[in-house]
This record gives sequence, structure tokens and C-alpha cells, in this order.
Amino acid sequence: MSVKGASNVIALPGLEDGPILVEPGEHLAVYMRHERPQAFKGLKLRVIFRLQDQRPVQLSRWYQVATSKGPIAAPACSDLVREMQAVLGRRVRHDRIPISALAGILVRVDVRTVTSDYRQRTLALINQYSVIGRLEGKA
Repeated sequence: MSVKGASNVIALPGLEDGPILVEPGEHLAVYMRHERPQAFKGLKLRVIFRLQDQRPVQLSRWYQVATSKGPIAAPACSDLVREMQAVLGRRVRHDRIPISALAGILVRVDVRTVTSDYRQRTLALINQYSVIGRLEGKA
């Protein structure tokens, strides 16, 4: 599908509505999947959740991790370890974090709106989007 007036530009599926913007605050979500892309000059973990109290929307929670292969590992006092312990209700090893244990658990998440870019410049309203800022615990 080409954009009117530009024969070399195609529309990307799913981006017709622009960035996802959800009301900030606490929401209920279910774990969908996770991936470990190398992004932002570091090793990251992207955990994707589907919000339950909105239209079917998927939002991500990003974490810094220590390894790109093998078991997921992060510092013992990291957000990832602390949030996993809060949701699972038990201690987890920081060198073998069981992300897939989130499957089937209804989680309370804190959604926030990104209003500035990496240089702390204010984003125009049309460019603002929502992310999961924190996993609060089980629902």
C-alpha cells in the first residue's frame, strides 16, 4: 500500500493510529512474551504485557540486564529482581530470573506517559506515548 503522492513510501501495518497513549495510573495486565534486543547501547530485556481494562493494547516494560544469552541475569538490587519478587511473592535468583513465571498471572502495573525525549526536550502531544513504569504486584 503506498502513500498518496509518494510511490517509494509504504505504510507500516499497525501504525496507522500512531503511538499508543493510555490513561496514566494503575492498570491490570497479563504477560504476553519477552525478548532481549540489543538496544540503546546496552543489553535490554523487553517484557510485553496486554492491558486488561482497556481496548486490547500491548505495552512494554524495559529493563537493563547483564547477559545477552543464557539465563536472564541482572544485579540483585535491580528493578527487574525487585519487581519479579513483588509479583511472584517469593525470592528469585538474580542470575536466573524466571520471566516466563509471569505467564497466567494478572499483574498490577503502573502506566506512565513519556512526555520528553532522551535529551529532556518536551515531545509534542502527538508524539507522546505510554509505557509501563513499574510492576506493582499481583492483582
